[in-house]
Amino acid sequence: MRRSDLLHIMGALGFALGIGLMHPTPMAAQWPNGFTVDQTPHNLTRPASSTDPDMVGRIRDYGEVCTYCHAPHGGPSWGASPRAPLWNRNRPNASYRMPEHNAQNMFQDPSPSDRARVCLSCHDGTIGLDNIVNRPNTYGGPGPANQTIDSCEGCHSGGNPDGGIDWDGVWFRDDMRKQHPVSVVYDPSRRPGEFQAGLGGSVGPLPLYNGKVECQTCHEPHSQQFKFFLRISNVGNSMCLVCHVTPPTEPVHQR
Repeated sequence: MRRSDLLHIMGALGFALGIGLMHPTPMAAQWPNGFTVDQTPHNLTRPASSTDPDMVGRIRDYGEVCTYCHAPHGGPSWGASPRAPLWNRNRPNASYRMPEHNAQNMFQDPSPSDRARVCLSCHDGTIGLDNIVNRPNTYGGPGPANQTIDSCEGCHSGGNPDGGIDWDGVWFRDDMRKQHPVSVVYDPSRRPGEFQAGLGGSVGPLPLYNGKVECQTCHEPHSQQFKFFLRISNVGNSMCLVCHVTPPTEPVHQR
């Protein structure tokens, strides 16, 4: 390679690197709509450190984003083994009423699986958002304030106050009858012509867990690349049509 060609390539790479440093990808989206978990509403250090008089003291600021769900040196075990990587929250044990979609003829667990309870440990409103098992060693403040997600929805409903995060629909309570099925075995053979075939533990880009549709099948809790923590875009029901042959009749998230 000629020296002039090498200098040309190096110059081009340097320019590209400079542009990348000037406009790094995370800058494209800021909390609460970011690509990484620290830029999303799952970063509870943001509301915890708020100086808004209505927010002060409601959630403890542990100074670490991940600690509200994960502990780097092990969380509790819900039986024989941990239920999520280094999980740091207690197991919710409400008496759940499962989604009423029995007409689908697919087998649904009588109560949410442990995979679903990982999400419900915040979203069923029975455990405080800052009520974690192991607090960081660097934290020396008071114990959890035990603010639950249902009381957040009391103010953050429909974007109220103006400019606030809309928490509508994120509190599932223990009555899940109107929710999308979870902990249900994905078996298209039980509804011929209505569901797409699954392959290798997934349906298209959507993962199954032990062959079941769970919360994490549709949602990725660490990124809001797509609104509502969806794994892929749902514009035009595109995500729904990964599993369903025809679009759903009930309103669903479109982003």
